[in-house]
Amino acid sequence: METIRNTYTPTMWIGCLSCYNSGTLRGAWITAEQAAAEIDADQITYGGIAKVETHGTYTAPRCQKCGGDEFEALDHENVPAAYKYVAKFYEAATDLVELSEADGYALLLTYADNVDPGGYQSITDLAEQHTENYAGEFDTPREFGEEMADIYEVRDDTHPLAAYIDYEAYARDLLTGDYWNEGRHYWRSN
Repeated sequence: METIRNTYTPTMWIGCLSCYNSGTLRGAWITAEQAAAEIDADQITYGGIAKVETHGTYTAPRCQKCGGDEFEALDHENVPAAYKYVAKFYEAATDLVELSEADGYALLLTYADNVDPGGYQSITDLAEQHTENYAGEFDTPREFGEEMADIYEVRDDTHPLAAYIDYEAYARDLLTGDYWNEGRHYWRSN
């Protein structure tokens, strides 16, 4: 079995449901890269636990041990919420590989776990929304408040309200409505 070294490699442990229901845990960890290669070859084997069989007009992967044809994601790592299902994982495999190799994939995962999965149509749509809504990384809520004030040009020393702004309170107000944060990272809510 191949050792996965990249901390943010999208992977899924796919198991045979028939074996699982019989009390045997049979499956394999498969990376998005492996899933993309299997789709390209049109030979989905779920990391080698299945073989492709054709019965009349019906072609399906079947478990090499029991012959079952149902497979399920029993565990996953570094996969956005909407793609934690076998079919969706395979559908998005090529895009997942590309995105996981880019800087900021961990932030994309955080964003995906905090937004409605129905709010985007594809993994690339999710990535675009993340880029649009990401406000940045700040050490304190006050720094975040100051940055937002700069954007709205209220912090400019010539602005008549500049001396009266409590940036920490402003940041708290933003975080209860328009923005949310995870650690030091901030996103727009919509």
